[in-house]
Amino acid sequence: SYTGIDTYKKALSLLKDSKISNGVRFETHDVSIAGNGVVRARWTLSAECPLLPWKPRVVFTGVSIYTLNTEGKVVKHVDIWDSCDEGELPLIGGLRDILLGGAG
Repeated sequence: SYTGIDTYKKALSLLKDSKISNGVRFETHDVSIAGNGVVRARWTLSAECPLLPWKPRVVFTGVSIYTLNTEGKVVKHVDIWDSCDEGELPLIGGLRDILLGGAG
């Protein structure tokens, strides 16, 4: 969940190449309006993880839920990663996928 434009910008900066990820790809598969100013988007995020010796390409899927105000501006953004249990940080589910072979 993101609140404030600065926090959102920091989150978006993770979608580019850095010391912890290379060849980042983000694909949106489906966008739907759920009503009451709520938009849902299903996505896939993949990247090479250069910090690990075998440099795996990790693949994560999930859904972003955007809540819009009456002006159509995003006032809330929540990501739900398919690899995470409810309330679990994406990093935990992501590491589990990498180490146990669930990631691509």
